[in-house]
Amino acid sequence: MDLEIKDLYINIGEKQIVRGISLNAADRKFVALLGPNGSGKSTLLRAVYRILKPSGGVILLDGKEASKLHHKDTARKMSVVSQFNSLNFDFTVKEIVMMGRTPHLKMLQAEGEYDNHMVMDALEKVDMAAYAGRSFSSLSGGEKQRIILARAIAQEPKLLILDEPTNHLDIRYQLQILSIVKSLGINVLAALHDLNLAAQFCDYLYIMNGGKIDSEGIPREVLTKETIKRVYEIECDIQKAPNNNGLFISYYPPLINKK
Repeated sequence: MDLEIKDLYINIGEKQIVRGISLNAADRKFVALLGPNGSGKSTLLRAVYRILKPSGGVILLDGKEASKLHHKDTARKMSVVSQFNSLNFDFTVKEIVMMGRTPHLKMLQAEGEYDNHMVMDALEKVDMAAYAGRSFSSLSGGEKQRIILARAIAQEPKLLILDEPTNHLDIRYQLQILSIVKSLGINVLAALHDLNLAAQFCDYLYIMNGGKIDSEGIPREVLTKETIKRVYEIECDIQKAPNNNGLFISYYPPLINKK
């Protein structure tokens, strides 16, 4: 499922959060939204998966206006991993991941052998198969995040929306999760904070600042000292990573004024 956003505006109350953004996630590329806190990344993603209604512009999914598509039709092709994964009722890990199969089932249709296979395969991919019978509420924040990603994978999406997918994860699982996402070979739009991870895994970057696109391009072109200083207000050094096509960005602590 190809995503195209044209001249998008989003207001929350009287405040304009997203201002005239246009972007694409197509051709099976891993696309990232970068930018400081408050730049509008998560707000934009919530409009894509229809939690927020845009104030202007259009969101197209495979060339069709998202607002005119049935939610279940969209769910068969698009899955979401958001920052907030609280549940009012407790379920087992397997039950949580099985929810990803719901868009593919008819009303009152029971899960079949294929559905169970997809669920266990997704749990294997996030290294959580041994937790299938565990209570979801008993898991740590990082474990819950991996289960929510497994649910999204079990959904068999053609477009995956990720809002800070590596939150609460240690370094090993940050690398594992993004490697899994990259290996899916589907369109991905992710909001990320870690510039080094974005440089390593992403095909194309949009850097947001103040609700607008500040710059865009492939990681080597867009992640420059000048851009990082302008957007994040911090000095850095940038080197080519020795064993891959990514970059290694090291930061200097900001100066602190002492009275």
